[in-house]
Amino acid sequence: MPTTAPVDTINPPVTSWPTTPQLIPLGIARTDSQVRVVGMATDVPGLTITPALRGTIVTVSFVTITGGWTLTHHGSGRQIVPGLHDLPLAYTAEAAQFLRQPDPGYWTQPATAITADPAIRRTVAELGIQADHAAAGNRPIWWARESWQATSDSGRPQWLLRCAAPLCTGPAGGPAHGPNHVYDWDNDENDSSPLAHPDKAVLATAAETQEWRQYDEQHWLCPDCATAHQATHHPR
Repeated sequence: MPTTAPVDTINPPVTSWPTTPQLIPLGIARTDSQVRVVGMATDVPGLTITPALRGTIVTVSFVTITGGWTLTHHGSGRQIVPGLHDLPLAYTAEAAQFLRQPDPGYWTQPATAITADPAIRRTVAELGIQADHAAAGNRPIWWARESWQATSDSGRPQWLLRCAAPLCTGPAGGPAHGPNHVYDWDNDENDSSPLAHPDKAVLATAAETQEWRQYDEQHWLCPDCATAHQATHHPR
């Protein structure tokens, strides 16, 4: 059975944004021909993030790049999720993680073998719906964690506030250093130390000052992830 990450459940983050994206050429299938583009490899073999295209191939001039992104099966050039088209980059990166399978080579199979799998067809259909709803709300496809985190590192109970986006990597650019927190910019060391305080209201005020976005009591996005999930492009 496919491994999925349903919306509104708390799942551990599975990867991070690549610090140096691997760019690869491939052809995107359009009717009976292909358009050659450069895509960005994901860490799910066989799945590639590619520019979203609009139009039918009669001549190249009939095909335009929309400014959004989609997820493509590298071997065939076929779009993976019909509902996931023309969206910001964050959604396609999350979709690749949503579709990760126990068999790491699953998505390297021929497209005919994948489309014949009823379990993956259900997963892909579910992903399309959830991605559409998430984009309409300008939030991730699923929440990776609750934003409020209890700590007693200072010897007394306090709270931290962290980003709930699945692929947030924090200031050092990797899972070991992320996700982003509301930071204490007034500390004596002048570094990006998380702000810890016994009063949640103090953290919430600091989050608003630092331009975080709140979705509900448990889920906030840091400014970078809030911008990344600003879905100016929606599925058509």
